Amino acid sequence: MPLTEKGKTIKAAMKKQYGAEKGEDVFYASQQKGTITGTHKSKKHNPTSKDIKSYVKRHGKKRTR
Repeated sequence: MPLTEKGKTIKAAMKKQYGAEKGEDVFYASQQKGTITGTHKSKKHNPTSKDIKSYVKRHGKKRTR
């Protein structure tokens, strides 16, 4: 997943402080632990035609007046 601006800033600061490899390790370890949040962009769900067809099948068509 791509990083947010906050994530890029924190990762760059950690690389500067700890070195390239160690800084990246510390960044991802902190993220996994929950010390830092909001560093990755979330995935957005794009429904496929199959998803839409199954939704209509379960819920029926909505009527418009």
